[in-house]
Amino acid sequence: MDTKTSLKIKEFSGKPVMITVGMFDGLHRGHEYFLSSFVELAKANDLEPLLIGMFPHPRKLLYNLNFHCLTSLDEKIKRLADIGVENYLLLETTKELLEKNAVDFVTGLKAEGLNVKAVAMGFNNRFGRPVKGEDSFETQMHNLGIEFYRIPPYSEKVSSTLIREALAQGKIDYANHLLGYDYSLEGKVVPGNRIGRKIGFPTANIKVDASEKLIPAVGVYAVILSHNGYKYQGMMNIGYRPTIKENLKTLFLEVHVPGQELELYDQSVQVQFLVKIRDEKQFDSLQELTKQLELDKDFIKQYFNTNFVKSKIK
Repeated sequence: MDTKTSLKIKEFSGKPVMITVGMFDGLHRGHEYFLSSFVELAKANDLEPLLIGMFPHPRKLLYNLNFHCLTSLDEKIKRLADIGVENYLLLETTKELLEKNAVDFVTGLKAEGLNVKAVAMGFNNRFGRPVKGEDSFETQMHNLGIEFYRIPPYSEKVSSTLIREALAQGKIDYANHLLGYDYSLEGKVVPGNRIGRKIGFPTANIKVDASEKLIPAVGVYAVILSHNGYKYQGMMNIGYRPTIKENLKTLFLEVHVPGQELELYDQSVQVQFLVKIRDEKQFDSLQELTKQLELDKDFIKQYFNTNFVKSKIK
């Protein structure tokens, strides 16, 4: 454990805690059910609930440097607070940490001063590196003098992997259903080439804040752009702008807000994804592109008129 972790543990001052360990990427509906149950179970046993996570995601270190997450660290911390998880201990992901088995992991926490009295996990989850021939996870915890609880599964099959796959395929509505909220990106508006403005479709070009965030599939989407407390109906293109034929290896994220002249350069915005409209296409001319954008704008208008209360979104 590093110095920062030790200081965080000392904040509990010997309080008896119930821990759970996991990444909880996306904090989807299944996660929310589990964590709410976990907090309730801990309090029913007069224990302080403590969620232990790691950063960066272990898969990024172990398998794939290009692995992307559903939630940035900042988003995760905010959402945990929203669903009632007040205690979050974040460990730095290292190969040494990932080599620990469950007993060594918990023993290490106790050696740092964390008064672990109970562990709660999902119906088929565990933590720590498995050891061939080891006792069951429950038995290992009991041998350490720690109570162990299994929280029953959520009523629907939901997983971070399913959501990542849905987003990679542009199935935004399905991903949002599994998440229980609209998938979003946060970033800063950066200068573009202003071609959109020349053809009547000015765009906000967005650089995503968190490099670990998963970007949905290339295509055009109905979105909500949020800035300074206001929400705007928008259409977003994620792609390589093949009609313009420049920087074809660069992925662009551009949002057009119909009927609004917004000065957003160097401003922070959030984009919520609602539904994919179409794939990105290459057109023979900017005129053909403009015609398609007009059709996209009509679709957006109809979509929002059908699905949202007008007073809530500009």
